[in-house]
Amino acid sequence: MRLRVRTVLAGLVAPVVVALLLIWRVPPSIRVTWPIALAAYVMAHVFYWPAALATRWVGPRLTRASTSQSVLIMAGLSAILSVLFALPAIYLPMPGLPYGWRAAGRDAGDLAVAGALAFFLHRTLLGDVTWVSNNRWRGP
Repeated sequence: MRLRVRTVLAGLVAPVVVALLLIWRVPPSIRVTWPIALAAYVMAHVFYWPAALATRWVGPRLTRASTSQSVLIMAGLSAILSVLFALPAIYLPMPGLPYGWRAAGRDAGDLAVAGALAFFLHRTLLGDVTWVSNNRWRGP
């Protein structure tokens, strides 16, 4: 597959993991329709790309960041981004919509896992993930 097509495909597919999380977090009283699913996909891009670009910026500044280190950096940055987006909902509560630190922590953990999985999927689709086997020969 050509690199440009693979890059576009990876960029469109990776945030689907975060979109599935957002759709899963919709309250049961709300029916998930196509407009809600599309809004979740757009929000997934908003949650995914700032953390992914920051991970790609921070990773090379570390000493040879491996794939697992990059995934952990992405998880941490996704959690921080989730908490930053939750701050207005915590400090400016709306009537009938209770949202506190416990819910923000739960959502940050969920988004950290989803963001890490999405980043790993993105890097795998691009072909940047290399699997290195244990190359120590132990003899016959």
